[in-house]
Amino acid sequence: MNLQFSVFIAFLLSVYEVFLLLAYFHGVIPTALLFLLHGVALFASLALSYLAYLQKSDCRFLFLLFLSVLAAGPLGSLGFLLFAGIYLFVLQFAVPMDVWFAELFPLKKPTAFSQLFVRVRSKWDDYAQPHELSSFFDIIQFGTEYQKLALFDLIVKEYHPEYGPILEKGLKDRSNSVRVASAAVVQEIERQFERKLAELLHASPDSSLSLKLAEHYDHFSRLGLPNRQRIRETEESALYYYQEYLKSNPGNIPVLFAVLRLLHHLDRMSDFLSLLEEYRKYVGNFPTILQSWHLEALYRLQRYEEISRWR
Repeated sequence: MNLQFSVFIAFLLSVYEVFLLLAYFHGVIPTALLFLLHGVALFASLALSYLAYLQKSDCRFLFLLFLSVLAAGPLGSLGFLLFAGIYLFVLQFAVPMDVWFAELFPLKKPTAFSQLFVRVRSKWDDYAQPHELSSFFDIIQFGTEYQKLALFDLIVKEYHPEYGPILEKGLKDRSNSVRVASAAVVQEIERQFERKLAELLHASPDSSLSLKLAEHYDHFSRLGLPNRQRIRETEESALYYYQEYLKSNPGNIPVLFAVLRLLHHLDRMSDFLSLLEEYRKYVGNFPTILQSWHLEALYRLQRYEEISRWR
């Protein structure tokens, strides 16, 4: 039993009920016969609706007719006919449900920027690498507030020193929420640093404690955080503990190199050149990076004659 057939049967039963009502008003049938025939219509509508339900067909109209006639008698059939007429009329102009829903919630065509944001969130690329950071910069510059906040959630979970400029840009964003989120990332990194530092300071002193403290300060100073003054203070602390370690381990090449790097970065060129001579005693020839630092130190100290003799 399909929908059209059930509507047709319901229409016939409704017309049947209307004829019963008209016949009763004109005195054609007695009251007892009216109730009997009305009961037959009720039973037929209920039985047919149940049969349609068992066949997993559409039984809405037949059951609605049953409820209408049960509640209002033969007059209920008039209400049903009115409803059915309106329904069939509107059905001629109705938009299918799937079309209506698609227009209500249209599927947006993915843009290049939205695909970029998906790649960032899903970590398809290694954004710790400098050549991938342009994607982060695009989001912090052109993304929505939600996308920027999601970006900072990702950064705080897996922070890399290359993210420093992104945090600095976030601190200058127009949105107050983005500025707060960027500052929260910086504070979380600093809290992690302070917790680790407290553990080291309360540890039992040994020969390697100065080196551990120096490396901890040194690592923090190279995280690329926006607070330049804090970074400089951290570099000074790292330099101090490296030099303390060198007092008992003067020939440690990696530590000597770390001290040279910090002296150069802190613009203490005279101390840098003095230590460079000591470094030469252990390694002989300088690596390329030290050669460039050496030339830069001579230039800043205006020792041009040594630059002209430099090999």
